[in-house]
Amino acid sequence: MKMFAAAIGVALFAWTVASVGLATLAAQINQLGVMVPLMLALAAVRFVMQAAGWRLAMAARARPNLLQAVRAVIAGEAAGYLALGPISREPVKALMVSDRTPENISLSAAIVERIAYMGAATGLVTFGLMLVAVRASRADWIVPGLAVVMLIAGVWVVVKHRVPRMRSISYGAMTPAALACLVSLAILQEIINVIETYAVLAWLGASPTFESAVALEGLNRLANAPAQLIPGKLGVLELAGSAFAGILQLGNANGLTLVLARRVRSLAWTGVGILLLTTSASRRRSGRRNPALV
Repeated sequence: MKMFAAAIGVALFAWTVASVGLATLAAQINQLGVMVPLMLALAAVRFVMQAAGWRLAMAARARPNLLQAVRAVIAGEAAGYLALGPISREPVKALMVSDRTPENISLSAAIVERIAYMGAATGLVTFGLMLVAVRASRADWIVPGLAVVMLIAGVWVVVKHRVPRMRSISYGAMTPAALACLVSLAILQEIINVIETYAVLAWLGASPTFESAVALEGLNRLANAPAQLIPGKLGVLELAGSAFAGILQLGNANGLTLVLARRVRSLAWTGVGILLLTTSASRRRSGRRNPALV
């Protein structure tokens, strides 16, 4: 099944690149220049925000320090990027801080933080759909966005009341200040994503507006759900990014280049995450052989 999904991803990737044209794409990528380092830096800021939000969802006495949390987030993102998305991402994060925080606490807190982020992402998708609907004079397109919002809210209610671990560590168990900070951090991560989209498109000469950057980022978020089924989301994100950029008159090639630049960014940070995982595993093995070293 995994091989079949990967084959679909490769086929979609090849078709998207061919439709844009190799020469055009090569010129676009060559033009990126300083944008890739900027994207790497923005990703680092998002990791810190994600780690901070994760810590807020834990009891103060059980929290790892911020550096430990950031390392765990980077390692978890690497695991999620390479295999099974959130199914592998959150457990790896919990494992990375297990010497400081019980895994049931860190895993539950990771779920809470991700739900906050999903809420912010859903808001962005809805806003993006609304902008596209207004541009296209199709108010009925707003309905799917509202349906997604209701679905996410429904999932949260079910998880909150059905999963025992979530009952002890949930939004309701957090102070109002901590909850406000957690939601704010999730929203800020999405704002950074929009800024990244705007900056790259402007650098490539697409002349984006703030509205078009929000719309493109929101539409690209819609592609993330089906993309989870394919390793590395290969092909699906490229196809969606190119198609949506074309719809918004930002240029298919610009949309594809944005996705590829983000893929380079993700692969670079995945390399860092793998290094952190390897180092952590080695330290744990050494600790088992010689407990005095732990």
